[in-house]
Parts: sequence; C-alpha cells; structure tokens
Amino acid sequence: MDLPFGQDDTPEPLRDGFQALLSGVAQFADGRDPAILTEVAWSALHGLIVLSRGGRLPASGREARLTLLLDQLSATR
Repeated sequence: MDLPFGQDDTPEPLRDGFQALLSGVAQFADGRDPAILTEVAWSALHGLIVLSRGGRLPASGREARLTLLLDQLSATR
C-alpha cells in the first residue's frame, strides 16, 4: 500500500499524528524549521521501530538509541 505523506491527499490520521509529534518537537526547534525537525524525528523513529521489530537492532541498545535521538533533536545549534 502506498500512503502519501506530506501531501494534500495525506490521510487525516497521518496528518493528525504528524501534528501531535510537531507539537512536542517544536519546542526544540531553536531557530530551525519545526516541520523539518519533526520530519526528521518521525523518520528516525520510524526507522528505529522498523529495524527493531525486524530484529536488525539488538534490544539491549533500545534505551540508548532513543536517548541519543532525543539528545540530538533537542540540541541547539
């Protein structure tokens, strides 16, 4: 199934999910484009989830990966 993302025909549940994430990520934008930062956060989380569920990433590093991602997203330039 091909789901459009970030387009006019993006399904409403995906837009709602993006807006929810945007509302949390925007506080870390610090002069950066909040929408772009949210796209990066969404993409990184999606990748971590897919790789973890597929057994490609060891479960033992889960917390460290999430902490690193959050630290990087909240880092100021």
